[in-house]
Amino acid sequence: MNKAVIYFGATGNEAADQMVMQVLEEYCTVNGYEVVAVISENARPEGMTFPMKFAFVGMAEVEDVDVVVTFMSDMVGDCEETIMDNIIMLGEHGITVETANDDMAGYYQKMEQAGQKEDNGIVSLADFMAVFFRRLRANR
Repeated sequence: MNKAVIYFGATGNEAADQMVMQVLEEYCTVNGYEVVAVISENARPEGMTFPMKFAFVGMAEVEDVDVVVTFMSDMVGDCEETIMDNIIMLGEHGITVETANDDMAGYYQKMEQAGQKEDNGIVSLADFMAVFFRRLRANR
């Protein structure tokens, strides 16, 4: 069973926050995730804060966390670049990010596409990053 951390940006509206929490818990149950922690912080326009990302990394080292589950990609970041930075950083520690809104697949697809060369050969980290940022800038 995969271990999950539930994360959400609290709005301050108790009813809405409680409904989001119920949706996230149900998402974890349906997907067979064992919830090891529930973490929230005040909703911020830029998405999850830097300290929160490092908290997830620390938890992955101690708790063997596999996935961070949140409600929507807006809780991960405020723009494509921020979201990509966050999922790349967490991915380096074996953590994927999933949303109950199911709007993360496009970001992971972009990561995969950026890592592939024309000949589908193995790429170095430098090649991956160069291709990734070229494509990221082209899509702005």
